[in-house]
Amino acid sequence: AMNFTRRNGSVSNSVNSDSPFNISFLQASENGTSVGNKWSVGGDSISLGFFRGKSKDYGMATSGFLSEYGRDVGNSYASLFFGITNENDGFLETSVEGAFAEESNASTTFTGISGYGWVNDIWSYNALGSVGSTQMSVDGTGLLSNIENITSSSFAIEATRPIGLNEKDSFHIGLSQPLRVEKGIAKILIPKLYEANGNLSFNNVEADLSPSGRQLDLKLGYKASLNNLFNVDIQLAFSKDYGHVKSDEIIYSAAGFMKFKF
Repeated sequence: AMNFTRRNGSVSNSVNSDSPFNISFLQASENGTSVGNKWSVGGDSISLGFFRGKSKDYGMATSGFLSEYGRDVGNSYASLFFGITNENDGFLETSVEGAFAEESNASTTFTGISGYGWVNDIWSYNALGSVGSTQMSVDGTGLLSNIENITSSSFAIEATRPIGLNEKDSFHIGLSQPLRVEKGIAKILIPKLYEANGNLSFNNVEADLSPSGRQLDLKLGYKASLNNLFNVDIQLAFSKDYGHVKSDEIIYSAAGFMKFKF
């Protein structure tokens, strides 16, 4: 299986859209299937994976592939990845159907870098950044005539260190940006009044797809293992411009978890 989550090269994890350390363009495989393989070539590694599934929110049919080249660099593992995602009836996990378009297809080419390892004897880190370019075609009758020049990005970085309150505990601090459209133009037909002969005319309007804000999430956490029986996880999160909508309000949340063996 492909190791979609970047933290430990010996562990394979499926996509979880709630984690900032998953490649955003692959989220559709959370509700689908994926297959892949990793080859060791000397001290380097090469991975190739394919997936097919449906998007989490709108059930859009999505497929694609991911390739990756990685190697150990000092106390870190760094990789460069490249892939393509194809989506039906929408783009970037956003549905486009009904009155907007009878049929649409989007192809996103993406690339990025990821890494994890140790900064020194105390601090370890995890990092991921990606950028994508989307081409979309619109067919049939609809108010949406075209979408073009779409560029999107996302990133996440986290640092971790032990605290020492017990043998197995750690403090986590991370900063991330969910997938955001950096630029893009949508050409939309806006209906006007009916003409005297009964024909309905339209104005062709261009809309900027770049949102008004940039969501940034700051997360603080503490994890501990107590007597090898209980695992405790406490998290605090602060979000600026939630949903990439510009706002002076800071959205915050807190969560606590406890796992135990029996």
